[in-house]
Amino acid sequence: MMKPFHRSFALATAVCLAAVAAASTAYHSAVTVVHAVCSWAWERIEPVLAKFTSEPSAFRPRVAFVAAKAFVLRLAKRERPRISPTWRMCPSA
Repeated sequence: MMKPFHRSFALATAVCLAAVAAASTAYHSAVTVVHAVCSWAWERIEPVLAKFTSEPSAFRPRVAFVAAKAFVLRLAKRERPRISPTWRMCPSA
């Protein structure tokens, strides 16, 4: 016959082992679900990314940015008219 201390120790060990088994099963299930969701999302996103990288229109935003920057620099460099005190909006006045 087991002593009370040994019986409670064995019971505590069994409970701990059951908890570890349940936690590992839950972890494995969660990892499986996350992996499934990620693979499902990647299957939907990958063709779109492949389309953007293969088309020449993928680089248009860069070209537009460079053109806009060149336009702003041209505006900054141009000479502006000097307004004298005798200058008027209407030359007939």
